[in-house]
Amino acid sequence: MRWRREHSAERLPDPGWQPPDRIADRDALAALLRSLGKRQRAVLVLRYYHDYSAEETAAVLDVSPGTVKSQSARGLEALRTAAAANPH
Repeated sequence: MRWRREHSAERLPDPGWQPPDRIADRDALAALLRSLGKRQRAVLVLRYYHDYSAEETAAVLDVSPGTVKSQSARGLEALRTAAAANPH
């Protein structure tokens, strides 16, 4: 028999609540992503937020896996550069 742990609703964190520093980080990342081109933004969101492989991302965007890899590298470098220039 498999046991499940039950949690009281009073002890569970509110799923809508996030610490203020996480909200600031999320907002800063969203602003940095908006600074990228559409393709780089789409590649990074699919690859790192939705955890798609290069092949899955390529299929969704109708590009080659090589394009996904190069756009990932360029997009990440652009995010690093922008983040270093505008630390929050």
